[in-house]
Amino acid sequence: MKFDRKMIIILFIAALCLLWYIIHPLIVEGAISAASAETKLKIYADALNAEKFKKPSTDPVVIHEKLEILKQRRDLLTEVLKDAKFKTPKSKKVRDDKAAYEKLLNETSAAIPPLENEHKTAQAALDASRKKKKR
Repeated sequence: MKFDRKMIIILFIAALCLLWYIIHPLIVEGAISAASAETKLKIYADALNAEKFKKPSTDPVVIHEKLEILKQRRDLLTEVLKDAKFKTPKSKKVRDDKAAYEKLLNETSAAIPPLENEHKTAQAALDASRKKKKR
C-alpha cells in the first residue's frame, strides 16, 4: 500500500485529533481541580446551608454527611494555607485572605469533634433501637 502526500497529511491530522481527544479530559480535569479555593469553599458553604443540615437531627446519615463536608472543607483550607503566597503574605489582600481562611479553618476544626460525638451517639441510639425491634 503506497501513501501519497495527501494521505499522510490526513493521517497526521487524524492522529493529532485523536491525541487531542485523549488528552483533553485530562487538561479540563486539571483546570477544574485547580479551580479557585473560593469556588470550592462556596460549594461547601452552600452544601452546609442546605435545609437538612440547618435543622437539628438525630439521623446518623445526615450527621455523617455534614461531618464529611466539614472534613473536606478543613482539608481544602489546610492545603490552601500551605501555598507559598500564604506563608509569607506580601500584600494586604493576601494577609486578609489568609486571616479569613485561618478563621474558617479554626471554626471548621472546632465544629468537627462535637459532630463526631453526636454521630457516635446517634448511631448508638439507632443500633439500640434496632436491637429492641429484633427482640
